[in-house]
Amino acid sequence: MKRNPGEITFDVLNTAFLALLCASFILPIYIVAVKSFTAESVILTSNVGLWPRKFSLEAYRVVVSTNTTIGRAFIVSVASTVFGTLQGMAVITLFGYAMAKESFPFKKTIMALVVFTMIFGGGLIPTFLLLKTLHLTNTFYVLTIFNAFNAGNMIFIRNYFMSVPKSLVESARLDGAGDYTVFFRIMLPLSRPMLACLTLFTAVAIYNDWTTPLFYNSSDTWVTLQLLLKRILSRIENLSLRGMILTKSTLPSEGIKAATIVVVVTPILLTYPFLQKYFIRGSWLGSIKE
Repeated sequence: MKRNPGEITFDVLNTAFLALLCASFILPIYIVAVKSFTAESVILTSNVGLWPRKFSLEAYRVVVSTNTTIGRAFIVSVASTVFGTLQGMAVITLFGYAMAKESFPFKKTIMALVVFTMIFGGGLIPTFLLLKTLHLTNTFYVLTIFNAFNAGNMIFIRNYFMSVPKSLVESARLDGAGDYTVFFRIMLPLSRPMLACLTLFTAVAIYNDWTTPLFYNSSDTWVTLQLLLKRILSRIENLSLRGMILTKSTLPSEGIKAATIVVVVTPILLTYPFLQKYFIRGSWLGSIKE
């Protein structure tokens, strides 16, 4: 197919613009990664380039050699993220499906209560006293309880369920399908784009949360990776490495900051490409004609 000069010019300019846009997103993360592998003396005396001028793993050695094992903190973060995401998605999808049904009793009252929770909250101290009374403080479950039900995500999935053609549901019921069959074999497959987005949002929210373990876990048993790295940054001048106290002149403070960013961001960057395919595939599954 022959293309005119205008189409070629548009493709070239569009490609160049998108390439610059991608570079503006990728370059800052790449610079931070290079900085984490660069010796502290180079970071303090010169600008960081596109590759480490003096390669060093000292920052990662300091991060790994803390009193609380970073491996255990990483496992706690991953476990709470996986469990909390599955729990949260199960709750909001079932709740959203019920709220999408026109015949559900007291639906308006329940939705008003849900919206009320989005506007008003109990506050930190009442929440702490409630969790303490329920014996949920210093437990693994407290890391995920605040994401067990997200009112905003529930409203999104409810609206998505309501957009599914009624004729499709009615035809399934004529074939003898019940609520469970409609939910698992029709609603969920057609909602893959929305489910993929909400899954990613929920997982990122749980994974990046360091205030919950800080406020509601006083022991080191359930320390998450984010809280551990926050402690490393806040106590950077008091860290010990293999029994030797590091002085301010030898402590790779700038490198540690870059290393902590790399450690936290890497799992999310590795997870996102696996969810991206569901965005594309799900959008095709959701295209239904009346």
